[in-house]
Amino acid sequence: MFLLRLIHLKDFNFNNKLESSKTKLEIEDKSVTSSQISNKKTINQIKNIAQEKNIKPEIKIETKLTGKLSIKSLSELINLCSLKKEIKLKYELEKNVNLVKFDEGRIEISFNDNLDKNFVKDLSTKLLEWTNQRWIISFSKIQGEISIKDKKKNKQKILIEKTKNSDLFKTMQDYFPDAELVAIKPYKKDEEND
Repeated sequence: MFLLRLIHLKDFNFNNKLESSKTKLEIEDKSVTSSQISNKKTINQIKNIAQEKNIKPEIKIETKLTGKLSIKSLSELINLCSLKKEIKLKYELEKNVNLVKFDEGRIEISFNDNLDKNFVKDLSTKLLEWTNQRWIISFSKIQGEISIKDKKKNKQKILIEKTKNSDLFKTMQDYFPDAELVAIKPYKKDEEND
């Protein structure tokens, strides 16, 4: 099929078509007078990068907030991140941030090496947007609390050790000697109480 098209195009004379289109363009261009050209303004001219204005994105703050959000703890902040679908912030807060002090309008943290470089900027922007109040986020040399992910891991280890010492697990070990306890998932009722 492709070869047939090429053979057809070979027999087709492009030069005549191009010359006829050029003459039509010349005739149409001559019909436009110089006064008409001077009256037209150029719109959306192509500009050099240096000529363009640097437009900085502005932070839009909703001043019509009926209920001002109040965040009083790190867990409330993490829950708010979940509600607002800010997963990246939630991940950083849970995994890479060690809380030193949390007050309304001020957060003091220590962090590990994996913390995203734009974390403070993103968090302060979102806090300003959500609470309509500026927040101070400061870094501390004090170690602070362990991260939330580490707390969950430690809690899981304690539960596993506690369960391994129970009679039920020992009975199961009698029937399945090579069984290993890897994780414990609480009932939904227990999760609501935590």
